[in-house]
Amino acid sequence: MSHVPHAELVTALQLGDSAFPTGAFAYSWGMETLLADAQLQRRDLAGFVQTELSGRWHGIDRPALAGGWRADTIADLEDWDAQVDLSLWSEPQRRASQEAGAATLAAATRLELASAREIRASVTAGRMAGHFPVLTGALHRGAGLGLTTALLVAAQGFLRGLLSAAVRLGQTGALEAQRIARALAPTLIDMARPPAPGTLPQGFSPMTDIALMRPHAARLFVN
Repeated sequence: MSHVPHAELVTALQLGDSAFPTGAFAYSWGMETLLADAQLQRRDLAGFVQTELSGRWHGIDRPALAGGWRADTIADLEDWDAQVDLSLWSEPQRRASQEAGAATLAAATRLELASAREIRASVTAGRMAGHFPVLTGALHRGAGLGLTTALLVAAQGFLRGLLSAAVRLGQTGALEAQRIARALAPTLIDMARPPAPGTLPQGFSPMTDIALMRPHAARLFVN
């Protein structure tokens, strides 16, 4: 029996661990503002999370990550990152993506993941904005993850991030969050299918897009 799948699984578990310092834990992606404005209720949480998975992660992060994973050279990665940057019309979303990308890249560099230093040099030199899903794709490929595995790890991370934010904001309990995650598992797996090469990010999450642009003043999260 080959040991390669086992090695990939161990790596996926490490990179997908909530303790891995990507910086994404600091973001609620607009949930905090929606709750403060009473536009999101506790009973709506499962539907809200599913909508964000389809409208934001599937349409934006998924193709952005796949393009980063498929980049064969640093020049290809820089070109793809520039295209993703143009697709993010919301300045708060663009800034949050860059901040999360910087945190992920700093951790990857300290851990000496393959290609991390070269990518960080490009970001530091201003040759790329360094968006979170783009860098995640490149770093996961360098760490030995296949594209489908990288997408599953990212989708699970996005789902866990939203549910964790809901728990920290007092909108659900840990067990209920796990029930929601379990119920959404088939949807998550289906959404994590690799997109066709060259697929550009495009999403539609009007409520959270607006919430991202008008953050709540007394906030726990960055957005």
